[in-house]
Amino acid sequence: MRMRILLVAALIVTLAGCRAPTATPPPALQLDGTEWRLQTINGEALVAGSAISLDLADGRLGGTSGCNHYGGEYSVSAAGDLSLGMIAQTVMLCLDDAVMKQESAYMAALQSATTARLDAEARLELRGEKGTLLYVQRLPAAMNPAQLVGTAWRLTRLAGDTPIGDIPITLAFAENGEIRGNAGCRGYTGRYEAEGDRIGFPFLSMTETECRGSQAVAYQESAFTDALGQAHNYRLRENALEIDTVRGQTLVFEVDSP
Repeated sequence: MRMRILLVAALIVTLAGCRAPTATPPPALQLDGTEWRLQTINGEALVAGSAISLDLADGRLGGTSGCNHYGGEYSVSAAGDLSLGMIAQTVMLCLDDAVMKQESAYMAALQSATTARLDAEARLELRGEKGTLLYVQRLPAAMNPAQLVGTAWRLTRLAGDTPIGDIPITLAFAENGEIRGNAGCRGYTGRYEAEGDRIGFPFLSMTETECRGSQAVAYQESAFTDALGQAHNYRLRENALEIDTVRGQTLVFEVDSP
């Protein structure tokens, strides 16, 4: 009898040792401090020449929705449950109806998103009742804003186009966050702010009230100053400066010889 009891006890110990280990919960998504660029909405590529961004930091999200800016609060659980607070958005209009329609679809899908996950390619996927958003991560470039001070540049490409007109479009960085240059028709002054590879031009002032150039040059001047106002990131190379806007445009400059 004692042998049987010992055998039963040993069996209980053996079975206890064969229990499946307790599952370890998945780690929380590390999204704070990351920047993303939208790749697809419901599997569809973005309108050519447009860009949509999502930046996450300190429990807040924001970016550009293609035409307007947006921002709000967010939180995400270890299981990928996503919670969004009220999202505010500017109310600018885009001339391109396709971009405006895309923006509406994006904001609807974003505001309905309830889950977040990283796929096998480390892309961020947000899912909700009004669609699926797939982002690719943007890795900030190692830039030192101090290297901008004292440099002068001449525009060579504006959103893929070569500037027209007899007067070069220029941009010079002075000390104390000041800039100056010529927009192709009129001179301008202003201010810039840069941190890492981020850059913005919060203030521009034209030195003359009217553009006396052709209508095409006046339109180009407006496009240039508008692009500066939408600046988001920059890359400083040995003889070139590139500035990307929140709408997906790129301004390319070369060193302006004295």
